[in-house]
Amino acid sequence: MKSDHEFYSTRKGIEKDKLNLMDLTEVFQIILHELTQERYFATFYGDNDNFDNWTPGIAGRNFEAYCLSVIGRRIKDPFYQDSLKYSETDLFDLIELLHRNIELKWSIAFSKFEFESIEQAKEHSQSVFRDKINKQLSRYGIGWELTRESFIREIIATELSELIDNIAAYGDEENVDNRIRRAIKEFFRYGATDLSKKGALIEIGGALEIIRKEIESALPIEEAAIFTILNNFDLRHNRKLKTSGYDTSIYYPWMLYTFLATFEAFVKIRQRSN
Repeated sequence: MKSDHEFYSTRKGIEKDKLNLMDLTEVFQIILHELTQERYFATFYGDNDNFDNWTPGIAGRNFEAYCLSVIGRRIKDPFYQDSLKYSETDLFDLIELLHRNIELKWSIAFSKFEFESIEQAKEHSQSVFRDKINKQLSRYGIGWELTRESFIREIIATELSELIDNIAAYGDEENVDNRIRRAIKEFFRYGATDLSKKGALIEIGGALEIIRKEIESALPIEEAAIFTILNNFDLRHNRKLKTSGYDTSIYYPWMLYTFLATFEAFVKIRQRSN
């Protein structure tokens, strides 16, 4: 499915149709078929050998059982099928699973692309898969994207993705950095609720509390703003949401970016001072 051509409707500025679950399943099948034909799943699912005999891959003997062992549920085998129906959860799990395991057959990776290592072939394969599937995920529902780490999350504006995906490191992995990365992942994960997003904000607030005095010294106005938000928007304790008169779909992302942008600026100032 070659998609690099800019079709007439695109050149005219006509928006592409939104996808429902059946649409997404069907275009997923087309992508999977194309990549399977190009031998991107030879190691994972299986391939014909030089004598045209089928050699199963890691999951090729019993795909549903493989999913049961890895994901915890049986998911229908998507390979070489004419028609499939998936729940949203199963389809998203399947996309993440395939992204984790896609790997162009080494003989092709070496001869066609001249890759020098399996790692290069793996990175290339995942990039190809993400590029194709993200063009479709972005058109489904509220808009989704598959990350390099094999997580499907709510789509993030381009100008903010660098902050989210490459957040600066303070240098205290246990108490600060890992807590912030974990909270970011929780905030954007598939199926995140208001309560789980609130928990993620509280987690970031807790990490920032540990270095509060340092932030206050470097960025006093921003430090005051962060902890005013934590106090005024009931983010000090992870209890059930109260009626508070604000739209969490608007305010929670704003709070997250405020916290992270301040943290990023503080770390850079700290690094420059050192």
